[in-house]
Amino acid sequence: MTYLLDNRCPHIEIRFLDEALEKCAENSFVVHEGCATLCEFSFIEETQPGSTKEEETKLDDDYRYALSSMSRAVDLFGFSGYLRSWIAMQVAAVCLSPRLFGPLSNFMHYHDGAIGDVFEEDKFSADRRLQRIIDDGEKGCLADTVKSIRTAVNDCVVKVFPTPTQPDFNNTTLRHRFISICEPAIETLFSKTYPEFYYDYRAFLREWKNISWPAMISGFRKFGCDCLTRFSFRPTSLMEGNELTRPVATPNREGHFGAIKINALSDLPVENGQQYCNAGLQ
Repeated sequence: MTYLLDNRCPHIEIRFLDEALEKCAENSFVVHEGCATLCEFSFIEETQPGSTKEEETKLDDDYRYALSSMSRAVDLFGFSGYLRSWIAMQVAAVCLSPRLFGPLSNFMHYHDGAIGDVFEEDKFSADRRLQRIIDDGEKGCLADTVKSIRTAVNDCVVKVFPTPTQPDFNNTTLRHRFISICEPAIETLFSKTYPEFYYDYRAFLREWKNISWPAMISGFRKFGCDCLTRFSFRPTSLMEGNELTRPVATPNREGHFGAIKINALSDLPVENGQQYCNAGLQ
């Protein structure tokens, strides 16, 4: 969608793309900013213990609400420290899952302006998905999923770290090994819990690259739009040469305490203890 907008696609009214992008942001604000703020506050608590309450008073109401919502979802899993931030990213990934590409792949959604309404539907609004997780958790409907996820995470910690009772998540090599093992397991558990809107990330990549993306291009070309044929869909590994993990640069936003701006995934420093902000990376 941003590619079509940036390249001023002549086959779709720009106002439709503008409106769709705005609605996408509006309906995923709580997820994006809730996750970012929670991770930032985890970093602040680690470096300045006891100061998060004061920092929270400085937040605007919408950011405070986003933080509260994400915290309610994350607290279901009972993790602390790094694992609490990491679970927040997994919850955000569920809310922003690739199922969204289903309705977005239909050219007519763009052509008639209906694309903007997609983001307000229960299945495709990231923020409504988050509320669904919160509601299910507080009703006790996620008890089995939470138990399975806690077991999977703890098993991966034991498997990766020499001292599992005090895992060193500042060790870059061990942290990425943990992510590469644990993330697929967590994705599988979430995909079984929410099959109506969450799709296993790696399975999606295989299907999208080989089936969905060519079909989407073909669907657009039927209506005379060949803009997407020039778009390159190329997943990039967080660590070059390793199996794909979702590129994540957190927990700090640009301009916030401790943030380090990065311009490319390959430029990620590997020193222990570094923290990152997302500098426009997708």
